[in-house]
Amino acid sequence: MSESMSEPQGISRGVYVTYAVFGVLAFALVFFLLRSAGFWSPLSDAGRGAEDAGRIPVVATIYPWGYLAERVGGDLVEVTIVTPPGAEPHDYEPTPRDIVGAHGARLFLLNGNGIDVWAERIEPEIARAGAETITFAARAPRIDAGDDPHVWLDLVFMQDATALVRDALVRIDPDHTATYRTNADATMSDLQDLDATYRDGLATCDLHEIVVSHDAFRYLDARYGLTSLAVRGISPVEEPSAKTLAELADVIRTKGLDVVFTETFVSPKLSETLAAETGARTLVLNPIGGLTADELATGETYLTVMRANLSNLTDALRCR
Repeated sequence: MSESMSEPQGISRGVYVTYAVFGVLAFALVFFLLRSAGFWSPLSDAGRGAEDAGRIPVVATIYPWGYLAERVGGDLVEVTIVTPPGAEPHDYEPTPRDIVGAHGARLFLLNGNGIDVWAERIEPEIARAGAETITFAARAPRIDAGDDPHVWLDLVFMQDATALVRDALVRIDPDHTATYRTNADATMSDLQDLDATYRDGLATCDLHEIVVSHDAFRYLDARYGLTSLAVRGISPVEEPSAKTLAELADVIRTKGLDVVFTETFVSPKLSETLAAETGARTLVLNPIGGLTADELATGETYLTVMRANLSNLTDALRCR
């Protein structure tokens, strides 16, 4: 990391990985049966197709890491993002085809910290087969006692992550080292510029607390001196208690907050109700675990959504 991070105020973490255990075991059984029956090979059909076309097959479990791979690899890679557009990464269950496809990657990019438990389970075997693998949450700074998986919301760490992808591609394909370095430099420059824009935009604000749909923004908080008050826990599938909602309503009134943030993949109903009860407005703060098909079709990217997030933050925090 290029600079140290301050710790945000602690927010209790919900248990959100138990529900995935049975799914992981089921898919592990399916994978074992496929392999035993001879339907699996170290390079899947998709992976062989990419190799035959002269491209490196890259598999990313969620959108942010697929975005970095596409930026750094360019036309030299074929990127598959396992979690489909519009799906909530926390509760996506991979298909047997997803698991087989992951074994065809030359570069396997996973998040870790419970958001893609299935990928953490199969990563050792993929690595033993000779693929490069990166678990980004394991490389990110720890900001509190919890294991927040939303490490891609730290723009400084995203620069480090870009370098990790660059170095892995160089090891796989040293003949194109110059291209990977040039692409990575351009990506890191974009991230540096956006980080500077965030610092400037959030430097002088009347407020520093935000009410968010789920507890996804600890890395953003730590980087820019904010405090998130979450309706739900780290996983958006957690439902808040009546006590939690009442406490949030009291804070909104006491602190004079006039925005409750919603997000794309989580029902806005609770946030809208909280806003209506307290006289607040709603705006979108997107955790960018994925994008919708419409967003991708209109050219939205990690960078454009982060810029939109900043615009809504400066509005909510009354920044000057």
